[in-house]
Amino acid sequence: MTKLRFTPGGEYDLVTPADLDKQLGSMSDRLVHNLVREEARGVKYIRLRALGSVSQTGILDCGGPKPGFAWSVRRISVITTFNGTADLYRSTDVTSVNAQGFIQEITVPSATFVGTWLFSSDAFILMPDEHAVITSLQSNLGSSTANGGAIEVPVEMLGKLLL
Repeated sequence: MTKLRFTPGGEYDLVTPADLDKQLGSMSDRLVHNLVREEARGVKYIRLRALGSVSQTGILDCGGPKPGFAWSVRRISVITTFNGTADLYRSTDVTSVNAQGFIQEITVPSATFVGTWLFSSDAFILMPDEHAVITSLQSNLGSSTANGGAIEVPVEMLGKLLL
């Protein structure tokens, strides 16, 4: 504890309530600004794009997050030259798929040749080393293009994807 000794006629510079409010106010403004900036850091929109041929044995790899990051896939569309069904999987091996990674099937009608999957923020999360892959088990989708969008964050900020 600091001891002060006051002497008669001495001058002391003390903080007034107005000075204290001004100083703390600017500090809190900087703190809030830094917190908001930190909250937004690392969150970015990723465009998905894949070209290739999806046959009964073929797989179209839409990609996945780089090491240390996670994706919340929001939309994937497949545009094909043939109608049929397309299956979307989460896979760590882009050369094969298994039933555990199955996400959803979609029918690509002959009139439009376009099928789209839409997901809420927590419906289709990809972790490092996982890829979104499209395959056709029932018919030949032939030459295909896939595109879509995802939100990417560092893995330690995964909670941000679920907000």
